[in-house]
Amino acid sequence: MFDDIEVISIYSVQEAIDDGVLVEILKSDWHWLTNSKPVLATATVVTDIPEADLKQLWNYFAPMRNKLIKEGEQPYVRAPYKGDIILIVEDGEVVTFMYPSEY
Repeated sequence: MFDDIEVISIYSVQEAIDDGVLVEILKSDWHWLTNSKPVLATATVVTDIPEADLKQLWNYFAPMRNKLIKEGEQPYVRAPYKGDIILIVEDGEVVTFMYPSEY
């Protein structure tokens, strides 16, 4: 789709973490949640949602994640949270929790 477009800038995950845009979450559990793939959230999500609720959101995401991976699909889930929606998206590098407006 974008094969003919010249890339003029790349903002890496590590740069986003260093800048405070993304925050590592659930880090002590990465080894068994994602086989050590980083789990991140936007700074806004981390500010708004307590860690215990992030774990509950993971528990909502996990069964759908496993099903999508088995089907060869990229995990992308819209999780309900207190009248809002949290997107949980997994790509080849990380799993990220974010608000739809941050996607």
